[in-house]
Amino acid sequence: MAQKKSKRTEIAQKLQQDIYLKGLLPGDFIGSVRRLAMRYQTTPLTISRMLNEMVIAGELSKDDNGFHRVLKNPLAKPHIGYAGEPLLPSGTLDYLMQDAVRKLFNELDKLGTPPQIIGYHELRDPEIAQQRLKKINGLILHDSFLDSRTLEVLNNLTIPIVRVGETFPKYLTLSTSEVVQFFEPALNEFARFCDLKSYRRIIIIYIRHWNGIQLARKIKNFLHGKKLSDKVEMLAFPQGDSMGMLAFYHFQPLQNIDWSDTLIISTSGYSSRGICRAFASADRMPDILSIDNLDKFDKNYPFGEPFLTAIDRNMDRIFRDAAKLIYEQVESGDERKIIIQVPAKLVIRKSIRHINPNWQEKTL
Repeated sequence: MAQKKSKRTEIAQKLQQDIYLKGLLPGDFIGSVRRLAMRYQTTPLTISRMLNEMVIAGELSKDDNGFHRVLKNPLAKPHIGYAGEPLLPSGTLDYLMQDAVRKLFNELDKLGTPPQIIGYHELRDPEIAQQRLKKINGLILHDSFLDSRTLEVLNNLTIPIVRVGETFPKYLTLSTSEVVQFFEPALNEFARFCDLKSYRRIIIIYIRHWNGIQLARKIKNFLHGKKLSDKVEMLAFPQGDSMGMLAFYHFQPLQNIDWSDTLIISTSGYSSRGICRAFASADRMPDILSIDNLDKFDKNYPFGEPFLTAIDRNMDRIFRDAAKLIYEQVESGDERKIIIQVPAKLVIRKSIRHINPNWQEKTL
């Protein structure tokens, strides 16, 4: 008898796995006794006893017609959608984003759930979205797709959503889990490393879009906390695809001025590269802190080697962690709103020459 019960337990486990793999939901018919007996190569009597045991255990229900149906499904097979910056051919300008999106897709592929790509226009139209999203039970949403025109659809979704991107969301009415950047540790480490008070000017360069403006304000407030507000200047560039060229053309006519008493904090790695290329001599250029580390994507260094001290946003980890989080939440049915803050990393190189004299002592 114990051996027969063990056989029924083994078949029940296989049935649960099939329910998971097929993505069956509560109320779905699991198949006839005869068909299940053929599938699991056993007798109808064994299947009937196994099904009755699963009904008693609360795993299946039996309707008035004697059909067995899924009663509860604590494990759901993840069918993940991705709504965000598209994966473009290699060579595209936005190296960081494209690398992060590839990491996301690779992680979901490893988890056995290649993502369904959701276009921005599809999230704007409730009817189209209903058709495109009906087979998705989890969504990774990048900030670039979150605006007043997509909120109607997103707020009506009942599936888990994980937002990836900046720490400064513009639309707070959407409640999601989040995997976002955390700048404070890297900024504090930079303040310990760099002799900020030795500069005559500190210029914050940013792009005129929501995230660029918010990040510039965050850095300005950080410097205010260091009692450096009287040194701070703000320089904004218009939003566009040529941030590096805008920075180059702004600074190239000024290359003969001695900038050695100035710190530039650029909120874009592309602007940082443009500034470097505008100066023929590293000796007369300003010190530069770049928000973004593009070294592994750009080998044409203006000064022959990796030069820019940078705050690496750690975007590849953000996207990988988002893939793991949405998978776990869908599979387990976890409805909590989870926030994961991924710390940015300070990468120290030669573009900062005003170094805190106590830095070596503090790092030992």
